[in-house]
Amino acid sequence: MQNPWDVRSTPLAGDAAPEAIYLQVGHALTAWEAGESALGELFDALVASQPSNRAAFSAFTAVSSSSARTQLVEAAFKRAMRDDDPAYEDTARLIYQFSKFGARRNELAHGRVFSLGEHGFMLGPNNTNPNKWKNGSATYQYTSADIAYYATQFAEQAIEIQRLASALVARNIAAVANKSRKNRRGRTA
Repeated sequence: MQNPWDVRSTPLAGDAAPEAIYLQVGHALTAWEAGESALGELFDALVASQPSNRAAFSAFTAVSSSSARTQLVEAAFKRAMRDDDPAYEDTARLIYQFSKFGARRNELAHGRVFSLGEHGFMLGPNNTNPNKWKNGSATYQYTSADIAYYATQFAEQAIEIQRLASALVARNIAAVANKSRKNRRGRTA
């Protein structure tokens, strides 16, 4: 595994019981949703001309798929932020990473817990999804520990994206305040 969003290696043994897998899937999806929320805040910060205008956030939440929302943020980022902006690299990195983790989120959300007999329980793809099977083998099989790893990655992403969005909002508020002060000075001069 080279990148944190890559599929983890299939372990030799699964969990002794399925409950830990179910619990970790819930943790992971909750952490992912926190990231989606933070991504919405980032979108809002990138496109809102006034920090109090929540129209952009409303538009973001009207889109139903995670990949489409990520594409919205990426498009807004490319349009709203210049490459010499101090926040450019962090923003680009976080959007890229979030989009890459999306595949793992989908596996967790759409996976199914299987009993592999003496090898324990694992989360894997349903047999009706041919894209997740190669040469008769599942492209992923996760234990609760694997899922906990992704839950932690999702949570860390959410925190980083929220911090960035908050910093951009603060910067936008400062820019509006500076513009307002300049306008008032121009009227009194």
